[in-house]
Amino acid sequence: MSNLSLICYKCGGEMDEKSLSPTEYQWFCKKCSLFKNLRMPRPKIVERPFWGAQKAMERPDMIRYEENLFSIINRITIHHSRRMTSDPLWEIRQLQEVYLLKGYGDTPFHYFVDRDGAIYEGREIGFLGSHVKGGDFGNIGILVLGDYDAQGFPSGRNQWNSLIHLIAWQMVMFNLSPSALFPHSYFERTDCPGAHIRDRMKDIKKTVRELLKKR
Repeated sequence: MSNLSLICYKCGGEMDEKSLSPTEYQWFCKKCSLFKNLRMPRPKIVERPFWGAQKAMERPDMIRYEENLFSIINRITIHHSRRMTSDPLWEIRQLQEVYLLKGYGDTPFHYFVDRDGAIYEGREIGFLGSHVKGGDFGNIGILVLGDYDAQGFPSGRNQWNSLIHLIAWQMVMFNLSPSALFPHSYFERTDCPGAHIRDRMKDIKKTVRELLKKR
């Protein structure tokens, strides 16, 4: 289970999560006691140290949001890695290395979802992503590992369930609706996130909407 935290927009302290009941959770600031209640459990997320992430570097693309993050985040974008590898840990480490060599301060994406449904922490959520040219502000980037022009989507039920849970959790946290979910190709002239994910976007939104109604 991840211990991901947010930075409190009020005092700069660390916000963490605690369970109030089996169906309700609360993000709270350890310093000033600011809190936000959620009725959606956080999915299991592999933290950066556990997949071998390199430390983020201070480079121009590493911009921390200075305002209320809960009011800044306004959309989520799905990407694919265009790779057909069998080792997700190697793949996300290699992706980070490629972007560091290109001059980025970190991986551009906030989360990764692999073929077996494991979710990995990418760039810290409190930082502007670098995954949509000209459209990164307030935009959470989710990279689905695989080439979804060449292979079907989802690769299995676990991958589907994890992606849906991750999207729904972020939407509850930041008060978004399924209409705020987009494929990368919506913003740029690209085939990303692959034809097979693009063809399922309506189904993804429908399933997320159904899950949100249950909370």
